[in-house]
Amino acid sequence: MPNTSDTTKPTLSSAVANGTKLTLTYSEALDPSYVMSASYFYLSDSAGGAGRTINSIKIVGSTVELSISSALLPGVTTYTLKYSDP
Repeated sequence: MPNTSDTTKPTLSSAVANGTKLTLTYSEALDPSYVMSASYFYLSDSAGGAGRTINSIKIVGSTVELSISSALLPGVTTYTLKYSDP
């Protein structure tokens, strides 16, 4: 029987911010059974403002919706999302 497991990692296709939500879209559907802790994520901005924690995570198909602790700043064009899976 041939091995049909998926060996290609999903790649990030887009990231869209709207208020206190950040939606990440990937190149393929993600495994909804994989439980990520919100504490694995941290969001910072290029303006040197206070970082933001992630309150919750929702995975649906190829998207990950992150609920952010406070709204993103208008005019800041670069944010860095760090992920650390201990």
